[in-house]
Amino acid sequence: LFIFRLYGAIASYIVGAFATVVVTIWLITKRIFKEYRTTSRAPVAKEILAFSWPLALTGFSFLFVTKTDKILLGYYLTKHEVGIFSPALVIAGMLIFVATAFKYLFLPIVSEYFSRNDFDALERLFKSTSKWIFLVVLPLFLLILIFPREIITLLYGSNYVEGYLALVILSFGIAMNDFSGTAGNILVGGGHTKLNLACEIIAAITNIVLALILIPRYGINGAAAATGISYMTRNISSVSFVYKTFGIHPYRIRYLRILFAGLATAGIIYVLKMVSPFSWLISMLLLGIIFILIYLTLIVIMRSLDQNDKVVLEALEKKTGLNLSFIKKFI
Repeated sequence: LFIFRLYGAIASYIVGAFATVVVTIWLITKRIFKEYRTTSRAPVAKEILAFSWPLALTGFSFLFVTKTDKILLGYYLTKHEVGIFSPALVIAGMLIFVATAFKYLFLPIVSEYFSRNDFDALERLFKSTSKWIFLVVLPLFLLILIFPREIITLLYGSNYVEGYLALVILSFGIAMNDFSGTAGNILVGGGHTKLNLACEIIAAITNIVLALILIPRYGINGAAAATGISYMTRNISSVSFVYKTFGIHPYRIRYLRILFAGLATAGIIYVLKMVSPFSWLISMLLLGIIFILIYLTLIVIMRSLDQNDKVVLEALEKKTGLNLSFIKKFI
């Protein structure tokens, strides 16, 4: 940051990745499996390969979902448009972290339920986890929808503010993908890694085709639409495969209560934003805090949580060590 700037960022990325590999190997061999060096090998290579190669290609296919727009922007337009689009892509991409955190948290539990053939518990976990992702992602998306210019200005400066519409479009598509919950984990935990790969291929093809059509006509907004729609097709395909394979889906009627709480809060905050006498930065910070308080209050008043959500809370307590009993009081 302070010495080499761009090359420093590149070096830190490479060193960070290498350090992660070293620490991971050390943790596995020294802390998790202490008998690693004395244990004989098991002949499971064929099974592991059959399970893993679709996952490897899934990661490769996902690159076409996340990188196609920037590559084609560079081909069709100029470095100016690529530069304006990049902050929108990074900010909207932060919404993925919420769903990813839940997926890594609950994949071991999903695998356990599959090993016991406990599909009733699996369905309850699927619905509850998906609802919590919806509960967390919805307010983040709505805040981006209300303050797109302000967020870009705060993080990247006013020179990038013209990418605000691309930010809104991307955020909508990524949020819709998050609303599929842990459908991908259900497919992987159930051993259907090829179906999970198919979801990524569908999204990748969608992004490439739409980017070729929309970018020459609509520039960065066309790129945002192509990527956003590809995320939405990823959502639809993964939920469809899960429903067809296991007969379960992530949605509940209580989603409507959460949606109402979010939209009602967003309406109030938008009106307050219009009449706010403060600067844009102070208004965004104050209204952001007020948004969260009103949203959480409405969630509690409308009793959007139920007994099945205790599974999620208990898993969070186990993984984080936090005491979430105060939340359980509202269930």
